[in-house]
Amino acid sequence: MSSDFDQATAVSEIAADVFEWVVPDGWQQGRGAWGGLPIGALIKCVIAAQSGGGFGAELNDDQRLVRSLNCQIYAPVLVGAQRVTTALIHRGSAMSTWSATVTDETGAPTAQLTAITGLDRELVDPPPVSSWSTIMAPQLPHWEQLPVLVLPDFAPPFSAHIEQRLVEGIPLSNGAARALGWVRFPHQLAWSVEQVFAIADAWWPTVLAPLQQMRPMATVNFAAHLIADPATIAPAEPLIFESYLLGSSGGFMSETRRLWTQDGLLVLENLQSIALIR
Repeated sequence: MSSDFDQATAVSEIAADVFEWVVPDGWQQGRGAWGGLPIGALIKCVIAAQSGGGFGAELNDDQRLVRSLNCQIYAPVLVGAQRVTTALIHRGSAMSTWSATVTDETGAPTAQLTAITGLDRELVDPPPVSSWSTIMAPQLPHWEQLPVLVLPDFAPPFSAHIEQRLVEGIPLSNGAARALGWVRFPHQLAWSVEQVFAIADAWWPTVLAPLQQMRPMATVNFAAHLIADPATIAPAEPLIFESYLLGSSGGFMSETRRLWTQDGLLVLENLQSIALIR
């Protein structure tokens, strides 16, 4: 069984470097699709264009994993058919840079992603990077010991497609601007690159914990770096989700999010710029 996310981000190539993505109903956050959805669909378009399948250029770069990306959502990505255009910005011997852009019916961009893809580096004497790290995975109860989060009626529709097990960070709890828990897509067969990047956006902003009332807010920039190949992650197991507020000024906030395996391997680091909406 494929996950709902896989179906909701399915794309088809309709011309050279041009794809169609039909945004389904039920994945909204506000008027447009939840941010993880265009991130996932745009990554799929980059992977398809890079593989040279269909109408794409025959680059045969299938082994170049999406390593890092930056995404901005300029306007709501609405339900219905969307056009996605990809472009190869630069191709090196082991690394490439791609762009992918969603445009609305007027041709105006609504979301844009820049992705860096690269081959594994074959090092003769690889350094012990894990022992150099200055951060460690948080200690949580095993995910099977925690209940799946029951969402309130006012939760955005997309959250019904995410499985969360909360440890810390209840909105309006007068707690610290920090969140901790387990997260995954239900019914997934394996962790894919697009799933890992997208699910980093599944949690609410940590600033909701110390706030006294709900406030609308939006992510204005999403930057993320993949550390571990998703193919090495146990497919049925959720990931540890950790996030915390770095700082806030003038209605803009900076938040760091991390995903870890249950045995303490850092999978992804995400930095978001979030704006309060009046």
